[in-house]
Amino acid sequence: MPTEAFFHLEEQKKKVLLESAIDEFSALPYEKVSIFKIAQNAGVSRSGFYYYFKDKEDIYKYLIDQIKDEFTTELSKEKQRYDIFSLCKRIFSLLARVKGTSREAFIKQIVSNAKPDDVNEFLDNFELCAEKKHFEYLCDLDDLNSYSEQEMTSLTWLLICSSVYALQRYFAGGESLERAEERLDKMLNMLKYGVIKESKRDRKGGAIC
Repeated sequence: MPTEAFFHLEEQKKKVLLESAIDEFSALPYEKVSIFKIAQNAGVSRSGFYYYFKDKEDIYKYLIDQIKDEFTTELSKEKQRYDIFSLCKRIFSLLARVKGTSREAFIKQIVSNAKPDDVNEFLDNFELCAEKKHFEYLCDLDDLNSYSEQEMTSLTWLLICSSVYALQRYFAGGESLERAEERLDKMLNMLKYGVIKESKRDRKGGAIC
């Protein structure tokens, strides 16, 4: 999180600093982004940057949190509940719609920067855990076969991987939105229904060898 000093900045200065960071994160992979460059373009010193943010990760996560807040507001307006698979598709749609806008480069880099640890943050934010604390927009969690924290983490990471892959294909220009959505649907159905033919499963749902 930003320091208290950042929140006391004039709105225009906040905007300049954040836009400078967005420009850098849009142009380069995360590991190549320079704090010095962000500070220079924002008209502050390198030490001045650290007066407002702890490090590069701090400002990056703050920018992502702002996007998450926008999505939360959007979902709140819709007043609709989703199962975990349809929520994944909805988030895909919200991200995909930035293509062709000024935000495309930034979202594209966020998707490219996605790492395995992101699933833990997803779980923390949406409270998908063994205690069954329901995220406000989720429903039908009781329909899942298993619900331990480890299993939920595994499922959520697979959902994230599926969405990231479909988005990467779409943003790269190799696929139309319709084709990317079809690809995501197929991957989600594999997770939802499995890949073994029903006739080859035993009564308990396990595969017969």
